Amino acid sequence: VAVVILKKKKKKKSRKMNRMENGHGRLEKERKRADISGKRRQHILSEEEEGRKKSGLNWQ
Repeated sequence: VAVVILKKKKKKKSRKMNRMENGHGRLEKERKRADISGKRRQHILSEEEEGRKKSGLNWQ
């Protein structure tokens, strides 16, 4: 009589969980997008300020 040891089958991760762990989740994307847009906004503002200083309009 052969005795077969039944191993507990490891539950396969859902695609959603794998994606979440890899940072493809919605929250991660939102955070990245906010970060990028924030940086872009600052960049544009600083460029505008530089332009004003060069043209000598003194912040009007």
